[in-house]
Amino acid sequence: PSYALDMMNRVRKALSLGLEKPDSRFRALRSLALLDLFQGQYRAAAAKLREAILVESKPELALNRAREHLFLSLVREGQGNRSADWRELDEAHKSLSAAQPAVWLLLRIGAVYARAGALDKATTLLKQARPLVDLKNNEHLSDLHLLEGELEFARGNSARALEIFQLAERENSWPPTLE
Repeated sequence: PSYALDMMNRVRKALSLGLEKPDSRFRALRSLALLDLFQGQYRAAAAKLREAILVESKPELALNRAREHLFLSLVREGQGNRSADWRELDEAHKSLSAAQPAVWLLLRIGAVYARAGALDKATTLLKQARPLVDLKNNEHLSDLHLLEGELEFARGNSARALEIFQLAERENSWPPTLE
């Protein structure tokens, strides 16, 4: 335990160096927020993500804002605040609409909507993303199948959901598909 705590403190110190550079401040805030989230410090994570969103006010940073809102939705979910979770997802989708199409993020927002019980919104994002998916890109396919699996699971089709999740994991083995 003391080794892990020491390592976390070193990581936090290294990430904090980025706070002093204007061009890397939002990345440092996001990384520190994710570290806070990992350690169960939801309030601290939310504050850093909110600040990152403010720092990322330029139009060309819309994709980053979308990502921060997605992370904030996870914070709100962890706090048990479903309405705030949905608001953050709505903001993520709105921010993403102002950015260059990022199919991976569109699909991930959809998957979180499905987990949160907003099936209509998740289905809409699936329809929006499907034509953008590169069928030769395993990461795209995995994200597509992850969203499809979340929708099937939310609809009570557990066996079908498991098949789709396994397909997503074969295409791209990473924490969301392993989960």
